[in-house]
Amino acid sequence: MNDLLFKGFLYESRTGEISVAVYTDINSTCYRIAIIGSKSEQRGESIFADYTKEEYEQFILSVCRNKYRLLKAYEASGYTLDVDDINKLIRKMEKRAEIKRLIVRFSIIAFNVIWILLIILLLGLFFSYIF
Repeated sequence: MNDLLFKGFLYESRTGEISVAVYTDINSTCYRIAIIGSKSEQRGESIFADYTKEEYEQFILSVCRNKYRLLKAYEASGYTLDVDDINKLIRKMEKRAEIKRLIVRFSIIAFNVIWILLIILLLGLFFSYIF
């Protein structure tokens, strides 16, 4: 990634001390996400990570949960998504999270029911043996 093009900011602090910028190569096949501080920017230093296009899309979907931040992230990456598309993505993520919560809740209930049935069975065997 020698020739980088600036695509936009994912995040800027209110004071301007820290920002997260997106850079890409000319073909938009590789993305660089850089965390830039005001002091490090003057020295030309930044913390960065390089991503392929697919990894970058996964990064955006996993990190940006807020609608406004998601919109800014997609605009920074060069995508033009409508608010409806973003709402669909957010609903999809919320459904996945709800399904995971239901699975965990069901497994806890099933585990407790199995323990209660096992205790009742053991008590039944114990009392049938005594009497």
